[in-house]
Amino acid sequence: MEKFPLGSHIKVARRFYAHHGIYVGQGQVIHYTDLEPTKVKGQVTKTTLEEFASGETPTLVKHSNPRYSPLEVIKRAESRLNYDDYNIIINNCEHFCNWCVEDSSLSMQVVELINKIVSKIPVR
Repeated sequence: MEKFPLGSHIKVARRFYAHHGIYVGQGQVIHYTDLEPTKVKGQVTKTTLEEFASGETPTLVKHSNPRYSPLEVIKRAESRLNYDDYNIIINNCEHFCNWCVEDSSLSMQVVELINKIVSKIPVR
């Protein structure tokens, strides 16, 4: 039995951020490689759920209006395997997953960080 439905957007907590991936079945996840020093950074790859989770508990990210069916989400994720254009601000793991599910490259983590920074800028 699968832990998550096929084509699910999942995430795990890291020290200062959440890491996102697409569950593609049979215990496999497609995601941008994590920012750990022992891995090739910034490349879309397929790994085991255990490697993706890295000791943390993965959770499901719900999308209220997914644009694509689960199989289409998987196809979109697979189409980006080995893609290596990672950018923490404009093309990170959360952008990738939202693109797979909704065709919208958005990272709420980045949005929230920018809002925090902007809110601290004094208005003159």
